[in-house]
Amino acid sequence: MNKVTIETIAREANVSVGTVDRALHGRERIKPETKQKILKTAQRLGYQPNKIASALGRQKKYRIGVIMPQDLPQEPLFFFGNVAEGVKEARDELVDYGVEVEILPCETFDARSQSRVLDAIRPEDFDGLAMMAGSDAIAGSIDRLVDQGVPVVTFNSDASASRRLFFVGENTYNSGRMAGTLMGRLLGGRGKVATFVSFFNPGYSMNRRDGFCDALREGFPDIEVVDERQHFDDLETARRLVHKMLQANPDLNGIFSNTGAGTLALGEVVGEYVKSGQYAGDKRLVLVGYDVTEKVEQYLKDGLFDMVFDQEPRLQGYYGVKLLAKHLLEHWTPEIDEFEIRVKIVIRENVQTHS
Repeated sequence: MNKVTIETIAREANVSVGTVDRALHGRERIKPETKQKILKTAQRLGYQPNKIASALGRQKKYRIGVIMPQDLPQEPLFFFGNVAEGVKEARDELVDYGVEVEILPCETFDARSQSRVLDAIRPEDFDGLAMMAGSDAIAGSIDRLVDQGVPVVTFNSDASASRRLFFVGENTYNSGRMAGTLMGRLLGGRGKVATFVSFFNPGYSMNRRDGFCDALREGFPDIEVVDERQHFDDLETARRLVHKMLQANPDLNGIFSNTGAGTLALGEVVGEYVKSGQYAGDKRLVLVGYDVTEKVEQYLKDGLFDMVFDQEPRLQGYYGVKLLAKHLLEHWTPEIDEFEIRVKIVIRENVQTHS
């Protein structure tokens, strides 16, 4: 079916394009009977206005602020660079619609850092905010802006206790359950494992950890979680803790890392142990991690990791901004408050083609 345009309606109703425009947009200088005729014609033809395109004719400009950890020159934070690529892709697409996008950096997912950025924002600064929320600890700062008329959306990591408009990202608990189920199967239902998390505070990190542990407890009662450590998304801390974990648990069978810094540290340190003759053959550790970098790709190829979860960071940044822009431009409010980005499981056999 051909798309119905304003020109189509004008021809069908035998009026000018300008008259159709006035009727459809409620403008003056049109007779009531003519307006009614045009509206009935539009309805009969199934006309659906392109609300995004109509923004081109508006004088109003929109400003979106994006709060996310800055991309530092440490590989664990490669992830934020990938998220930023998606944000910038959305920004470039929105320029023609009068939407400006500005990235506001904060320090990783620290609640105090994020609250400082949020609390410094005045309602006149931005028309909407998209942010990678560390946890519910910042709900009060989000709600203050919402109360002042600034819609806030979250992506990658959520603050579900806040009045944010919606969330775009993975279901962290479910992906943790997948990791636990697959770890259990790889271990044949028996053994000792450790979890390696970024933060113990409530949020995305503990959601994954809880999903992992719940899946093991429910499906693999003969697998015991014997150690658990947090590395605060710091690579040097993570390296040191991996050494301590392995020394404290010489009979360990598997380790689950739920963020990029831990995954990198595991690959580096366990790789050193393997080269020295430890954790080889029957003593091989089963490693399951998150976030694929070039180094992690090599660890997969080398057989150090059994699988790594890729949470599509570029798509999370892209859709977080694009859906917020849709809300601002079209006055669109979604019927759901969570848009799930599915994770991909990367193994040695598909590491070359996963991206």
